[in-house]
Amino acid sequence: DMCRLSNPALYVFHLWGQHYRYANRYPESFHRFDEHDYRGIEHGDIVAHYDNANLYNDHVLNEIITKFETDDALLVYFSDHGEEVYEQGFMGHGTSMTSMDFRYQLRVPMIIWMSNQFVQRRGDIAEKIQRSVNKPLMTSDVGHFLLDVAGINTDVFDATRSFIHPKFDSSRPRLVMGGWDYDKHLEKLL
Repeated sequence: DMCRLSNPALYVFHLWGQHYRYANRYPESFHRFDEHDYRGIEHGDIVAHYDNANLYNDHVLNEIITKFETDDALLVYFSDHGEEVYEQGFMGHGTSMTSMDFRYQLRVPMIIWMSNQFVQRRGDIAEKIQRSVNKPLMTSDVGHFLLDVAGINTDVFDATRSFIHPKFDSSRPRLVMGGWDYDKHLEKLL
């Protein structure tokens, strides 16, 4: 069983996710919602398919967690981008710079799950992770975080980009879309 290795290991799972066509992103057994659950919502059928795809994605994530729950394990989950599903009359991604609220497309969920064994053995790291919950992160910082957690010393590690490191730079501009300052635009939106 791969999940019971005594040596450190890194597993990368690339999930199929919830990209359009949402109806193709989950098996029939996860068809829980339909357009009748979204009465009065334009494109309720598409929203239902999106919610079914999310339900299935959550199931897959839970299955992965279950495989590692008795191990000394840390799981990091994040999406590659967000998606608008008619919150503002648009469906899809790639138009965040012209969107009324770009957060739907640029903010992504990130979950860091730690097994009980991980928390017991690495309480100091677990505490640092818990304290980082509200820090301004970028998915491009995840590699630095993983190197930090694993204690891997390399020239490419940048402590200012590991959100659990004391040198983490929370004032660094979060540049997206070729140089667009996310936080400056967020201030205008709020």
